[in-house]
Amino acid sequence: MYLAILFLTFVFCATWPHTLRQLAATSTIVVAACLLTVFYAIADHFTGEGVTLAVLMHLRYAEQNQLGVARFPWAMAAVAATVLLLAAFFFLCWRLMLKRRLTGIRRPFLGWLVLPLGLVALAANPATRDLWSLREATSVVDDTLTAEMQWRVGAPREKLKSFVYIYLESLERTFLDQNEFPSVAPGLAALEASHLSIHGIQTAPFMNWTVAGMTASQCGVPYEPLKVATPGGAYIPGASCIGNLLANHGYNLSYVGGADLGFGGKGKLYQVHGFSSVIGSDDFDSPSSDRNLWGVNDDVLIRRVKDEFIKLKNHGGPFGLVTLTLTTHPPDGFPSAGCAAQQPFDNPILNAVHCSDRQIVELIEWLQRNAPEDLLIFVGSDHYQVAGAAHDLLNQAPRRENLWFVIGDGAGVIDRPATMVDVAPTFAHLLGFDAHAIGLGRNLLLDEPTMVEKYGYGSFIGMLPGWTLKLWKEINSMSIVMDAKSID
Repeated sequence: MYLAILFLTFVFCATWPHTLRQLAATSTIVVAACLLTVFYAIADHFTGEGVTLAVLMHLRYAEQNQLGVARFPWAMAAVAATVLLLAAFFFLCWRLMLKRRLTGIRRPFLGWLVLPLGLVALAANPATRDLWSLREATSVVDDTLTAEMQWRVGAPREKLKSFVYIYLESLERTFLDQNEFPSVAPGLAALEASHLSIHGIQTAPFMNWTVAGMTASQCGVPYEPLKVATPGGAYIPGASCIGNLLANHGYNLSYVGGADLGFGGKGKLYQVHGFSSVIGSDDFDSPSSDRNLWGVNDDVLIRRVKDEFIKLKNHGGPFGLVTLTLTTHPPDGFPSAGCAAQQPFDNPILNAVHCSDRQIVELIEWLQRNAPEDLLIFVGSDHYQVAGAAHDLLNQAPRRENLWFVIGDGAGVIDRPATMVDVAPTFAHLLGFDAHAIGLGRNLLLDEPTMVEKYGYGSFIGMLPGWTLKLWKEINSMSIVMDAKSID
């Protein structure tokens, strides 16, 4: 319907305007409608949900030259092609208008009728709909969650443990369901079944893209780029995350990722919050054959992870290593060359998940052979799979949730309604801290209800878009002092 209206607008714009004023007015509306259409198409390619909060967050980083559009030449080409085609079209409209005037055709009233049609096209644009919905969602301010912001992390209960945290790009737990996706990720499914696994971690606004999922799971708060207006960009000075807590207790922390650290501000998350070594795609000396659209292939990444692990282990004292894979990045995944001969599925994302399954299981086995006795290995998704080739298949599954399990702390399944913020205090607890709450997160190994359990999933996610973290700086500045006192 929308495309039909837009097409009629083009036709009327070419045949009705009689004056330059009419042509300028109608062309402005048509240009806006077309550029919004291209904007929506590009956004939907990445999100599968049109224009979302994630899109607006990444656009915000354009001010800091961190949008990374150079990585997507096809997107820039689409915008440039649209502009050129519109310029050619309106040159044609101008010539036709001059011809009508020379032939004495006069219909000034009809010349303005294209305006309401153009306005309808603008209003019917899917990007307009999404932007309006976002405006509505973020304009309803509910301050209930401010009172839920807490930092209750006491002194260590036991000797603190070293860890490796593997974020699996978009590899949600649904892929491990052998009923829905048999033989897609058998290795990870077997590992999860024999270790401690947390089920029920759902997605939520400001937690459903990579850096947002990382922020929620390490800081206990949703990533709220639209509500931050303080120096330091998206990460408020004084905010305390797991990295700050661990650095205060003598941990040596490293992040190794194959993607660009600047994209979305991912590098800043780790640089500001206690990590002494932060490695991204620019730190790899790899040929183009070992790279993909987003960074280096995972076989190259894993080699660097092993090197960094040995370095941290030999340094002495507790350490932590965080990494993020790329193989399963939508829309079709980026399997390493070593997986080319193992593509048993028709769906490219399922093949990418199958490849990542083998790579990560081999990495975990290597870590276990070379690990100190108290090493914990956390395996989890950063967010749900979006806009990928398996998106429709995933939506047909009876239950979708994020993956999160830990190797080295027993076995069993804990199934509770939760979101990624609840990972943070649970993570701290498993490392050995007396952790009850971090930000909005609640320890899933204790009895205190999560925000989803307390308010209901629908109510909780409805509060998030319009909620402002006005007390975040004060609360977390206090948390650092509180934690320091608890050590004494």
